[in-house]
Amino acid sequence: MEVREMTVEEFEAYRTKAVAEYAEEHVKAGDWEGEGAPQKADEEFRSLLPDGVQTKNHHLFSICEGGTVIGMFWLGVVDVKKGWIYDIKLDESSRGKGYGKQTMAEIDRLGKEMGLRTIRLHVFGHNHIARQLYENTGYRETNVIMEKEL
Repeated sequence: MEVREMTVEEFEAYRTKAVAEYAEEHVKAGDWEGEGAPQKADEEFRSLLPDGVQTKNHHLFSICEGGTVIGMFWLGVVDVKKGWIYDIKLDESSRGKGYGKQTMAEIDRLGKEMGLRTIRLHVFGHNHIARQLYENTGYRETNVIMEKEL
């Protein structure tokens, strides 16, 4: 597995897909109404990444195997010593092969290289596979929001 900086072309393809998926996840979680979700997701992406891959303190990487892009991750520096994983994606066909753990180890390495002391992330409660990966790589819950439908 190789990790390299994401190209502008890769970013544009990622952004289009990620905005739609992010909106869908918020709808699934009950956070947003379906109709306005894509616009909200697009606004969030634009506010976080106004300059795309060149946005200061945001680092977007492509995950490759044999020269083929199989995934990506987005690591932001939110404070001098704190990082935030905004997104991690692996192609469906690349899941369950150890790339997730390798990616998390690479994020740790890069975080240390950047001088970070902690890295946080958000995971939707319904994403059990991701939650298990994060727990298995040393992440612990720091907050839990629960909801009950009436």
